[in-house]
Amino acid sequence: MFRLRSALAALVLVSMMTVAAVGSVSAQGATPISVPTPTAAGCDQIPAYLEARQKIMDEMLEGLGTVFPTVGTPVMEHGDDLFAAMMVATPEQYKALGDLYNQTAEKIAKVTTPEIAVFYNDQVVVLYQLSGATFIEAGTTDLNTAGTKYTDQLTALATAIQTYSTAATAICPAFADVVTFDQTQVGM
Repeated sequence: MFRLRSALAALVLVSMMTVAAVGSVSAQGATPISVPTPTAAGCDQIPAYLEARQKIMDEMLEGLGTVFPTVGTPVMEHGDDLFAAMMVATPEQYKALGDLYNQTAEKIAKVTTPEIAVFYNDQVVVLYQLSGATFIEAGTTDLNTAGTKYTDQLTALATAIQTYSTAATAICPAFADVVTFDQTQVGM
């Protein structure tokens, strides 16, 4: 499980990193994100929210096995192989991976979200959508070029999510479980 989460984290980090050697690709400017002050409303609903999010991630892991059929199953026990497959993916696999991230974003958007997690959930959805766009772009260019294109917005999202998470956890300690879950999933 750790290896798989490490592979997923590394993938998002690769897509978030600017590659200095890629001078012909300019990063898209980041849209400013205004981070609201959380309230504790819905704190008691965090366990159900986290459970729903975990089910979505389980489905995503199954989808990864479809995108990368040469990786052993269960995929979560073959994180190193998954990471290696992702680094040499075909354009079709990058597109399928991008589609999987977009489908995951749609599912996260439909989760019943407690008030304290609404902003956070919305930003996670955008993060998955932008990651999906990065992988689809990688299918037509390469992962480094795609990462460069979206790095500013990915970084802005990660910063907004971290800022909100810190404040939400301070008033709702159970929110820390959501943050920990997402940190192990997407490497924020």
